[in-house]
Amino acid sequence: MIKNLFNENKFGTTIESIFLDVQIAIYVRKLEDKKYFNSLIQLKIANRFLRLIGALCERIECFRNKALSDEYHLQSQWNRYMSLEVHTFHAITRSLLDHVSYALSLSHPNHGKIQEGKSFRKFMDWVLKNPTRIENDFTDIFKNADWFRSFRGIRDLVIHFGGGVMIFGDVSEGILFQVYDDNLDEKVFVEEKLKYNSNIIFLDRYIAFIIVNLLSTVKELSLAMSKILNPQNLRPSDTEIELQKQNMINYDPGFGILQKWIEEYQNQE
Repeated sequence: MIKNLFNENKFGTTIESIFLDVQIAIYVRKLEDKKYFNSLIQLKIANRFLRLIGALCERIECFRNKALSDEYHLQSQWNRYMSLEVHTFHAITRSLLDHVSYALSLSHPNHGKIQEGKSFRKFMDWVLKNPTRIENDFTDIFKNADWFRSFRGIRDLVIHFGGGVMIFGDVSEGILFQVYDDNLDEKVFVEEKLKYNSNIIFLDRYIAFIIVNLLSTVKELSLAMSKILNPQNLRPSDTEIELQKQNMINYDPGFGILQKWIEEYQNQE
């Protein structure tokens, strides 16, 4: 897990630049070859999707607070709206990962000889099936990405195969959900501390679990690619490094809520 994931600055709550290592390496290489510019564009798009996840968390928390007060009589909309948020979270998160893998494949020195990374899942599968054709670091990272396999199955079910998202209980009990297939079989299987009971999941803890693991995996991929692109660990000036940080700054008002959810998830026994 990434330590010191969140920071406070003049913008508010920010997420550290998980792409900084590969940004610097790409910057060093870009001085010689402008093709790396497209990789930076893909990372910026991935950053944009990360901010959308922050906005999603803020929207969920805002609606929960309004529904709890019952001033707006929103309990009847609770199930419908939270079901939509489950769909939205999976769609945004998968898009973020696709742009990350595309950036990595574009910037790899053997681009054109390895799997094009427009799909994170296809890139991951190719790496695991062709371990001798790419650096070991990538194989090891993807072997340990069990969280993605679970996430991908749920995402495909709700986005592509008509899986049913069900929201349970009263808003005061938490954001409780489960996903079912056509046979009404439960499909979200997670560790105990994400569960309300044996078969119902807390959505906020689930989002925290996925995002913590996503950021950790992406950070590791960024480090692995930076070693390939910049084996001599050349460093631009401090001014340029700071500029790269600003180019990828991760701020959204919802990051404060995401931070709270992650801390609550990590503090569960």
